[in-house]
Amino acid sequence: MQTKLLDKIAPSGLMLYRQTVSLLDDWDEVLRAETTPVHGQVRYRTVHGPYLLKPDAAKRLPALADLRALRDVLDKDIVARGPMRQLITQLHHTPETARKSWRRVWEMLERRDTGTKDELVKALQGFGLPVTLDELPCAFRPGSAVDLRHTPLGDALTLAHLGE
Repeated sequence: MQTKLLDKIAPSGLMLYRQTVSLLDDWDEVLRAETTPVHGQVRYRTVHGPYLLKPDAAKRLPALADLRALRDVLDKDIVARGPMRQLITQLHHTPETARKSWRRVWEMLERRDTGTKDELVKALQGFGLPVTLDELPCAFRPGSAVDLRHTPLGDALTLAHLGE
């Protein structure tokens, strides 16, 4: 006889995590230091996952295919990866500084290659993210106890570095 828990099949997924601080002995401290910089009442999480291996029909969670699509855009030579990496780092300092990096990426694509900019817009919209010059590509996580925003940009850059 199966229990109710076994009747529900959990989807397979992948979550990327990149730690840049020294090893800490407490996972909550790692999350505090790495993934949830706090600015006022808003907290930013620089990892987005988990990413489902098979797309979820209800789109409750992003799929690995969504991450790959974003990775493919960010991996193009025309995209300035330096400002994109800086944007993620700057979320730990001030969102306004991160917005400046986002504007720089956006403006460079406007001038150099509007087709790639359109691909970036489409990839970010696949995550339900805002896609404007002045708004960071971070989404609100519904049901969170705090105003937690997250972005898949770091995950896509990590995937690109893995060469997958």
